[in-house]
Amino acid sequence: MTPLPSRPDVDAAADRLAPWVRRTPVLEVDAADLGLPPAALGAGYAVFFVYSCMIGLVALVMALIVAGKQERPAASGERTAAAPP
Repeated sequence: MTPLPSRPDVDAAADRLAPWVRRTPVLEVDAADLGLPPAALGAGYAVFFVYSCMIGLVALVMALIVAGKQERPAASGERTAAAPP
């Protein structure tokens, strides 16, 4: 297994690619660095979960409405003849 590159090697490669790739140091920022308490993160996750559930329920209702507008299949007593081969 090859060893992972060192941090200076990674930074040097990122500096060479910087003109073509936008560096996003936001990925390295911790919530504690931003001064966010754990309760704020938990509230954000809870709001996202509730919002996602609401979108799912709306999608389910819309799917049921569309399914209700579809034509019903023929009754079981009325069978159509099979098509000849």
